[in-house]
Amino acid sequence: MLILAQSDRVIQLELQGTAELDGPLHLRWDITGLAGLPPRLMALHRLAALYAHGRMPKALFPPVARLERMITALRAADGRQEAAKLSQIADALFGPQYVAADWRNGSDYLRSRMRRLLHLSRQLIRGGYRRFLR
Repeated sequence: MLILAQSDRVIQLELQGTAELDGPLHLRWDITGLAGLPPRLMALHRLAALYAHGRMPKALFPPVARLERMITALRAADGRQEAAKLSQIADALFGPQYVAADWRNGSDYLRSRMRRLLHLSRQLIRGGYRRFLR
């Protein structure tokens, strides 16, 4: 996994295979199905902007999208507090059709997304929400 961060803006890339970080990377973008396509395309758009400009433009991280992500993270935390499994929380948040299509097809995308949401929820609960209110 490769995480590119600038201030509170983050792009996370899941590396598969035997990629070495000692030299240049050759990126190949795999998109399976149309479910969940908008966030994946936004990540690609953000990566392209970082490559082109050397920074992550604030316009590609709108506050409303961040707010929706924080709400989703807190909903995931509620599920975890009720001792629900990760796949059950994903079902509740994204719908069983999306989870069934992604969870067991060999991709770790949705599992990683759930882990990131739970990590964000822990940050928010510990007071990190103040940083996002600025």
